[in-house]
Amino acid sequence: MTATFDSESYTPEEIHAGDYPIQTETATAGAAVTAITVIGRVTSSKKVIASDPAAEDGSEVPIGISAHAAAADDDPLTFYKSGGFDISKIEKGDWTDAALIAAFDRTPITLKTLGAI
Repeated sequence: MTATFDSESYTPEEIHAGDYPIQTETATAGAAVTAITVIGRVTSSKKVIASDPAAEDGSEVPIGISAHAAAADDDPLTFYKSGGFDISKIEKGDWTDAALIAAFDRTPITLKTLGAI
């Protein structure tokens, strides 16, 4: 019997912008979260969800960017808590680019557009 293998090429999307130190942390998701999404922490549960600038539960303060998807509440979610990222590749929800850049000001997250000076 001869074994056969199928192979596919995979090239991950380049989301990092610049030579910034990258750190990750793992938290518990409070809902489904897509990959490469701005996240915030809900104050009462300490779980992370997609950040919404209009929220009033703590998640309106972005704490990072999800490194992968979480399918449901209570799933583990690894997120970037530092690094440089191409803002055009990030799922921002209702955040504008300018508001999100301002929200991450004075944090270890840097946002810019690749190719921009």
